[in-house]
Amino acid sequence: MMYYDTHRNANNTLDRPCINAYLYYFRLYKERLTQVEGKLEEVRAGRACEYLNPLTELQENMKIRTQVAGKLLTFDILSMCFSAHLW
Repeated sequence: MMYYDTHRNANNTLDRPCINAYLYYFRLYKERLTQVEGKLEEVRAGRACEYLNPLTELQENMKIRTQVAGKLLTFDILSMCFSAHLW
């Protein structure tokens, strides 16, 4: 049994308070959907600060980790070269 089935009167129509409740929740849904779509548009356009700031930090961390990985690779290669010559 669906929720709205319990709010039907004897004539098999929805009661006015029930319709008003549906309309209220529908308006809330539309308002929230508009907010989400607006925020998504800001993200796509690159204007959403709450998205851009963490993204910038993430990119900086990625750059540092890539540099560290490159240095470690260089040290590993040098270490293998020196250990090969010591034998």
